[in-house]
Amino acid sequence: MVAPIILIATFILFPFVIILWNKSRTKGKVVAVITRGDLWALLALCEMRDDYIMYNGKGYEVHPKLARLMAFPGGWPKFLQESMPAFLLREDDGVPLDWVRLGKREISATETGVNLDPNIYRILVKEGAKEGSAQSGAGFNWKRALPFLLIAIGIIGFLALQYFKGQGALP
Repeated sequence: MVAPIILIATFILFPFVIILWNKSRTKGKVVAVITRGDLWALLALCEMRDDYIMYNGKGYEVHPKLARLMAFPGGWPKFLQESMPAFLLREDDGVPLDWVRLGKREISATETGVNLDPNIYRILVKEGAKEGSAQSGAGFNWKRALPFLLIAIGIIGFLALQYFKGQGALP
């Protein structure tokens, strides 16, 4: 009787717990690839406070054109990952680097105007969250959850059938 419960917990409930845990820890955050010199890089999940990315007590500016979408955490199965905005940061500089043209920081007059808008950073994080969940719909993804739910219902039904059969309630 214990084996089916362990089977249910492992194959059905565990992925749900992991998905919900990952969604809760990435909500309102961004991924930062932080570099130091040429040999060191760190992938960190950073908190957004006002218009800054906070990491180890340091604030890094947010520039909308320098953000890229990244699946986080890397190496996990695709259905467990979250799409999040990511920034390339140098540890000793408060401005993010350009992913395409490293070392060449060119900001146009239009981009300067956009960067001065205080709401653009909040909009960027919200749009990144929408983009990540746009494939699966807003909130909970029923298309992914339906097979797990059907399997769970089948296993519970099978266990109930075996239980009632052993009690003599069923012929």
